[in-house]
Amino acid sequence: MIRTQSQPNNKPALLENRTLNSIFNILQSVSESKSRPALIRGILANLISLTGCDLATLHLERFNDTERCHAVLDRTGNFIFQNIANNENSAPGEDATGETVSTPCLVPKGMWPLQPCLWKHGKVQPDDAPFGDQWSNWVEGHPLLKDIEAILVQPLACRREADGLIALAYGRLDQAAAYAQAWVAQHARAIELAIRNWQNLTAMTERVKELSCLYGLAQLMDPPDRAVEEVLQGVVELLPSAWLHAQDASARIEYDGKEYFSAGRRSSVQAQSAVLTVNGKRSGIVEVSYSEEKPELDEGPFLAEERVLLDNVARQVAQRIERHLYEIEKKQIMDKLRRADRMAMMGQLAATVAHEINEPLTSILGYAQLAAKSPGLPSQASDDLDKVVSISLHLREIVRKTLHFSRRMPPKANKVELNEAVKETMELFEWRCQREGIKLESELAEQEFIIMADPGQIRQIITNLIVNAIQAMTKGGTLRLTTFCERDQAGFSVEDTGPGIPGEILDKIFIPFFSTKEAGSGTGLGLSVVHDIVNEMGGRIDVHSEAGSGTILEVRFPYFSQKAPAGAGVDEK
Repeated sequence: MIRTQSQPNNKPALLENRTLNSIFNILQSVSESKSRPALIRGILANLISLTGCDLATLHLERFNDTERCHAVLDRTGNFIFQNIANNENSAPGEDATGETVSTPCLVPKGMWPLQPCLWKHGKVQPDDAPFGDQWSNWVEGHPLLKDIEAILVQPLACRREADGLIALAYGRLDQAAAYAQAWVAQHARAIELAIRNWQNLTAMTERVKELSCLYGLAQLMDPPDRAVEEVLQGVVELLPSAWLHAQDASARIEYDGKEYFSAGRRSSVQAQSAVLTVNGKRSGIVEVSYSEEKPELDEGPFLAEERVLLDNVARQVAQRIERHLYEIEKKQIMDKLRRADRMAMMGQLAATVAHEINEPLTSILGYAQLAAKSPGLPSQASDDLDKVVSISLHLREIVRKTLHFSRRMPPKANKVELNEAVKETMELFEWRCQREGIKLESELAEQEFIIMADPGQIRQIITNLIVNAIQAMTKGGTLRLTTFCERDQAGFSVEDTGPGIPGEILDKIFIPFFSTKEAGSGTGLGLSVVHDIVNEMGGRIDVHSEAGSGTILEVRFPYFSQKAPAGAGVDEK
């Protein structure tokens, strides 16, 4: 008699292997999933493959501190993931704003069971499960459950009791459904661990990226002499790597009318920005954007941690700009202090110069002028005496200008007719202009204007500007003086056809001792003296010049009255 050996039933072992493989896949998805939707989709796909259900949903009440999530996946691969703001007062199927959620949970929050249960053909098992009748009414009106015969529910506790829910829906019950409840119960703990580990791993990864970004930012900010432009460009190059989807991220900073972009700039589809507030004023923005649509997270496709990081970066960049502006202001103040100190030293020097030079200089000048009047002087001796007189006058002018800076003598205001002052001063330079090949022209207003000023200072201003123009035209040219009146101001302009003033030094021409002339040709005080006198008189001086196109210096004073032409009377204002 031949005995046949019975084959062992390997079905439980196969099912156990499938369960272990599924749990392994779920746990492995923690390290492979870069986003929440990817993690949840992987979990639901494993449940559908294992249990044979037609529709799987997962609802987490504490996905993070401020939001819950709800996801749906069917056998055809259709997947919906929603972040919903936590609001304890929201009705089932509504988010915090009161708007209806497009795919409500298969089991509304108010009917969640605290233990696994099965809804089948309109009844809930076990029989003592709460909200049985209400649940049946909810299922019958659910948009996704028209052909569903059974729903298997498994509570989750990712952080606390009843913190989430898995619901599997079946269109028909077959042999696989009989094992589904045991499988889901075994998977529940693995799913809880997977979600919790993913949250911790993601938080740690984002924290590392944030710290790396802040470390790089600190290195950029450290050298105090690094240009702001270089810092801003370094920041935009640093930012994209700190964001979740770094490969599709770009950064941009807008400040002071300029924009700075990260390498490989792409079009912006979704953006997150922070305001640059410099010295209490909105001065620009710091922005990170994605070139492709990304899943919704905390703030659009961006994480809450990324918002904190971006605000921190904007604050540090603003502080760096403020420090740069402070250094500029500090330098300007130091320049003013150095100038004031220089003026104080010049005062002491001027007193010594006036005492030691003025008296012998006056004697030299007087004797030279007397000697020049002696009859029968040889021409060479006459020329030499003229040079002595010229050099003595030049030296006396240097002493006088120096004294102007050392002692602010109060001007003696009087009525000055501007046209007359200009004509008288021009007459003194006719011979010099003729000698140096300069054509001297004037265009005086028909209306004569009277200003209240020190006559000596007015002539000093005109003289200094004419001398400055003559020295600029080393190869001859045209020197033109014009008087004018506009509204409540009267003034004159001195225009030359010299080489002009380069733009880079245009703002320096009124600085004391600044001169572009060769050593011994000027003191650098002429225009500075003019500038100070005009300011003291309540007027202003403007310069219009470009390299190669000559220079116009325009002086304006408040006028006291205007004088009508001869025979027309006087109209005092």
